[in-house]
Amino acid sequence: MGDKFEELFYDAWKQENFLTFQQVAQKLIANGSITGNKKKEVEKFLDSFKDIQPSDKPSIAIEKIIHHTAYLTYIKNSHDADDAETRIQNIKELIEAMRHFESQEANTITLFLDEVALLQEKLQKSDDQEHKIWLMTLHAAKGLEFDIVILSGLEEGILPTSRSLYDENLEEERRLFYVGITRAKERLLLSHAKFRYTYGQMVDQLPSQFLDELPSKHIQNEDCSYWQGSQFRQYFADWLNLKHETVIAAPASYKRNKKMFQEIIAKRLGKDFVKAAPEKVEKPKTITPEKIVNGFKINHPVTHAKYGTGLVQKVEQKNCDTFVTVKFKDGIKKIMSQFLETA
Repeated sequence: MGDKFEELFYDAWKQENFLTFQQVAQKLIANGSITGNKKKEVEKFLDSFKDIQPSDKPSIAIEKIIHHTAYLTYIKNSHDADDAETRIQNIKELIEAMRHFESQEANTITLFLDEVALLQEKLQKSDDQEHKIWLMTLHAAKGLEFDIVILSGLEEGILPTSRSLYDENLEEERRLFYVGITRAKERLLLSHAKFRYTYGQMVDQLPSQFLDELPSKHIQNEDCSYWQGSQFRQYFADWLNLKHETVIAAPASYKRNKKMFQEIIAKRLGKDFVKAAPEKVEKPKTITPEKIVNGFKINHPVTHAKYGTGLVQKVEQKNCDTFVTVKFKDGIKKIMSQFLETA
C-alpha cells in the first residue's frame, strides 16, 4: 500500500484513538481518502475478517484467514519444497498451541489475545534482567563459545532430521551435532525426550543415534523421566555449584497444566488412571467503578509503553497480582498493573 497510505491511516487513527482498525479503514473509504486500486485492496483485506467475531475460537479464526487468503498456496509457490514444508508445519503447530489455550479456557479470540499479551509482558520483563539465556540454532552458533551449552531434542527425526535419514545429508547432521557440542567451554548438557506432544498427539521418541557415538567414559547419564520440579532444580543447582533450598515447590506451569497431563496419562494407559479432586480456584475480585485499587479506577486514563493511552474498563485482584483491562486504540488488552502508569 505504500508509506503514504500508512501515514494517512495512522493520522486518521490518531484523531479517533478508540476506533478499531476496520472502522478506520472503512472511514477512509467512505470519505474518499482512498480510491481506485488502493480502495479495492483495502476492501479485500477487510473481507478476510468479515466472518470472524471476537467470541470465535482462535484456532477456527486463523483457519478461516488461512483459507480466505490462500496462504498455504502462497507459501508453496514462493518457497522451495523443504522450506515450504517447514513453514506449513510451523503453522500447524501454532494452531495446535491455540487449541491448547482453548482447553485452558482461553476459548475466544479476546481471551487468547489477553493471554498472549500477558506472556509478552512477562517476556519483556525477563528480557530486562541482567542474566539471559541465548536461544539459537546450531547454524547460528558457529564460531561462538559459551561456558554452558544445552542441546535439547536429541531424538531421531529432530537431530538427525527425518529427511536426512532417507537421503545423503546424515553426515551434515552429524557435523552440526559436532558444532553444537564443541561450543561448550565448561559444561555441556544433552537431553532427549521419551515422548513428545507433536501436532496434537503424543508420539514415542527414540534417542538420537549420535548419542551412541559419544565416548561413554566422558558421559554421565541421568534418567529424569519421573523427576518432579524440585528434583530438576536441585540437580541443576548441584551441577552449577549454586546454593539451593532442600524443599522447593512444584513450578506453577505444572500446576496450571496438571489436568492436561493427567488426561494424557489416562489416554495413554487406556483407562481412567487419575481421578483427582477438583482444585479450588480462587475467583478474581472485580473492582467496582467507584473504588480505586493500586491507583487504578474504571474509566480513568492509563498509559502503556507499547499501546499508548487507554481507558480502564475493569480492574481485577487475584492473589497478589492486579490485572487491568484497558481499551486502547488498537483494541482491549488485559495487562498486569506494573506495566501501566496512571495518566
